[in-house]
Amino acid sequence: MIHKLLKKDSVIAIVLIFFSLYVIYYSYHLKGLAEAIDMVTPGLVPGLVGVFLLICSIVFLYQTIRQNENTAKIHKTTNFSSGFLQKIISTESIWLIGVIASIIVYRYLIVLFGFYITSFVFLVSLFIALRAVKLWQAAIISLVTVGIIGYVFAVLLRVPFPHGKFIPYL
Repeated sequence: MIHKLLKKDSVIAIVLIFFSLYVIYYSYHLKGLAEAIDMVTPGLVPGLVGVFLLICSIVFLYQTIRQNENTAKIHKTTNFSSGFLQKIISTESIWLIGVIASIIVYRYLIVLFGFYITSFVFLVSLFIALRAVKLWQAAIISLVTVGIIGYVFAVLLRVPFPHGKFIPYL
């Protein structure tokens, strides 16, 4: 049982390493007016978060490997025969990969449909996929969340959101 949990932890750590590299790569390419006047670019904070996530993921993977070695020494037998992929790939790993994939898809859809529509659909689908709440509750929570975020950033902080190519005024 412990050996199975350690394999799941190593898969999660590897997925987080790839996700952090993705965040670092795209935060490096965030450019704006700040770069033209040699100031801090908008990708600084996401880049720092990505670097922190990368460091934590590597430490987590290292601890999992060390713990796996200690468990293997105790049991003295490890079975890496058939079914290795079945032991690694579990429903939790598939859910994690699905959530990360949906975040990547969200990043591309926000350019096409804008912040408000894409965020609403993303939040509703995430709530439903994770079976957190019922459909009507997910719709209300998502609508209120997107509305509050939109108000705070667009009105109070005057940070423009992407409008999208298909619906340019929303």
